[in-house]
Amino acid sequence: MASQVLTGKGFSYRSAGWSAVAGGIIGIFVIVFLIAYLVYRNEDLNKGLLFQRLHDGGLVFQFLLFIPAAISFHRLSQEKNSPISSFTLNTGIVTIVVTALFALLIFPKIVSDGFYTFPQGLFGVWLIVVNRKLDGIFSRRLRWFGIVVGFGLMLVGLFFVLYAIFVSTIQLRIPAAPFEEVVNVPLTSANVFLHYFIDIGSLLGVLTLPFWTILIGSQLIRQKPAANKGIADIGIAESVTDITTDPTYFCSAMHPACLSANQQRIRQQQLQSSISVMGRQFTNSQPAQGPERCAAMVFRLKK
Repeated sequence: MASQVLTGKGFSYRSAGWSAVAGGIIGIFVIVFLIAYLVYRNEDLNKGLLFQRLHDGGLVFQFLLFIPAAISFHRLSQEKNSPISSFTLNTGIVTIVVTALFALLIFPKIVSDGFYTFPQGLFGVWLIVVNRKLDGIFSRRLRWFGIVVGFGLMLVGLFFVLYAIFVSTIQLRIPAAPFEEVVNVPLTSANVFLHYFIDIGSLLGVLTLPFWTILIGSQLIRQKPAANKGIADIGIAESVTDITTDPTYFCSAMHPACLSANQQRIRQQQLQSSISVMGRQFTNSQPAQGPERCAAMVFRLKK
């Protein structure tokens, strides 16, 4: 099998996985820059703002590098009972691109440094929806991890909206309000409460997103190709169990390794039809489960 598993012209799960891993690594640096900004903003404002801009720049790459993974989710889900629709995929890509765009617009001071958190919150909602549809593709723990990350990002996005409603609309100003005005917003009880709100969201979503992204990327790197109609794979099965537990696998021609597992059952389950591959006919049987390695020619039928 090729090192890159193509699922469409020019697309590779392996490349998508490495892109996600790279985005996750950048995301870890983004967290470091955010913490550095919070530490230095009261001691040395200029140094604090430098770390904040490094955070904003890294965020752009962190999100854009996740787009191939989002496309992978859509492609992988097409084999399942609850596929991710093209509309859902496009919605996710739009939230990613808009988040990156708003982070870029911070540099020319067109929007405030909190503006990007709103589309980031919508991306969090998208993560919740998508992880619920990835059953059978990724492990349950990884999907629940993604849901928690999405929930945290959603809380951060809600902070931006609730802050504008209950505290001040200064974050909505275009061009962005000067830093001096932003820090002088009255510290009301609503302001204090909402900052606890964003702290929880940051712990659940912002700080965990890079690590979840790296885990997702590592899974995509090892991901096998999605199946369509026809013959997908011809090769060697690792075990009889691999064949019997997946209805799309068939073993060829009553191979002795398969017969040894349960000869009587295999004969009873022998299929009457045959598959024509490259001009040759192979009579198919569905072998019983067993520990033996099946060295027979194996066909994986696409749906």
